[in-house]
Amino acid sequence: IIGEDPTAFRYISKEVESSTVILSTINKNISIDASGSMWGEKLRESITSAVAIAQAASMTSGIRVQISFRGTAEFGNSGGQSWQIRSKCVTVIAYDSAKDKMTKIKNLFGHIATFGMTPEGVAFKSIEKQIIQDTKGAECIFINYSDGYPTHMGNHGGQNPIGFTRNVIKQFRESGMGIISYFISNGSTDLARFKDMYGNDAENIDPENMFQVSRTMNSKFLEKSK
Repeated sequence: IIGEDPTAFRYISKEVESSTVILSTINKNISIDASGSMWGEKLRESITSAVAIAQAASMTSGIRVQISFRGTAEFGNSGGQSWQIRSKCVTVIAYDSAKDKMTKIKNLFGHIATFGMTPEGVAFKSIEKQIIQDTKGAECIFINYSDGYPTHMGNHGGQNPIGFTRNVIKQFRESGMGIISYFISNGSTDLARFKDMYGNDAENIDPENMFQVSRTMNSKFLEKSK
């Protein structure tokens, strides 16, 4: 499925185990950076954190959780074209609690691996319409796990990748979404550019502490769902 950006391809898994749509009061959309630099502990702990949020939501009502992974892939022969032109954003919507059961995560998430580079704003733009449509007036929280900055590829509308991502996040906020963003790093990191994209409340987090993030979020949102 082609997203709003002509270079952004959005693949939605067909392995849906239930077609029942659950009306929710909170929609948590978790987007995970699956670029090559996330390989290993960073991706593993990001998935563990996201799955913990999905598991908690599955045991209550009123909370919808969607988990997606973003990266890039090269399409077509080089033909003298640069990798920036050949590379396309790929966003995989891997789980949606309104349609999928937790067994899908158990059966498939162990096979998820990193792919390509970091698309950021181009990936977010490709699923924007679906997020808004799925929210249907509910409170929406967009949660981002990432360890880098956007690659100069795809259609940024004449802007640099950081500026494009910042504007997409700004549009998310203007539509009523809450934004929670974590920069995953094993050491201290200059978050100036990261906060430029995601806001001053963006945080740095060690991958070993990511499960604490899900515990905090679950306590907060489970309380709100009562």
